[in-house]
Amino acid sequence: MPLPYPDASSPHRHTGMPYIRPHGNPAVRLYVDAVIRQYGNPVIRIDGKPSIRKAVSMTLIVSIQNSKGGVAKTTTAMYLAAALEKNYSAEVWDADPQGTATEWAEICAELETPLPFQVHAANVATLRKRRTTADVVLIDTPPGSPDILNAATERADVVVIPTLAGAIELARVWPTLDALGSKPAIVLLTKVNRRTLSYRAARRVLEEEDVAVFDADIKSSEVLASQANAYPKKLFQYGDVALELMDLMKGTE
Repeated sequence: MPLPYPDASSPHRHTGMPYIRPHGNPAVRLYVDAVIRQYGNPVIRIDGKPSIRKAVSMTLIVSIQNSKGGVAKTTTAMYLAAALEKNYSAEVWDADPQGTATEWAEICAELETPLPFQVHAANVATLRKRRTTADVVLIDTPPGSPDILNAATERADVVVIPTLAGAIELARVWPTLDALGSKPAIVLLTKVNRRTLSYRAARRVLEEEDVAVFDADIKSSEVLASQANAYPKKLFQYGDVALELMDLMKGTE
């Protein structure tokens, strides 16, 4: 049976799911509901980004992934958790065998500045089976280890892909997206200088390829780089990213 709204856009090359831009029009809301019934958990576009509609009582699980290292995955997991904790209960699951997020939490505890959220070590088994009462879980993943990445992708509701704006780093975004299959994903530009040609080129390429990107990005900052293993007193631009993520959590409600 065809969907009731004729202007649905074609499936995206990376997600294979329809893009929808919901708003107050009742006909569009009927269409959104029909797509949800047909596809289960589709990519819904709100201002160019996917929105995951979930019951309020359910945990939103966000996997932080990129097949390249050095793009601020752990920093993103930790600072997003700190920012989200102001409105939601949050946890970080440290699935990186290096245990950087776990060490970060341990050092903060030793300095008597414990983090405002829990950090738990995770592996393939716990990624699949662990239960939580937190509102949001951020999974920190390694750049390699296909088994861990696959388990994190399967468990996640949405994947955040941090990347630098350089051509080499951006080239690794495409295989990361392809490996996600139909899983909704949003790119986060990190360590950026907005005045550079590479930053503007990255934004343009991602837009041309119809890839969802956070409006906020993380500026290159020596202060932020020096804050590893420290209590996140200042959120930098991660507060803005968290606000966008909270909007996506609300979906069309």
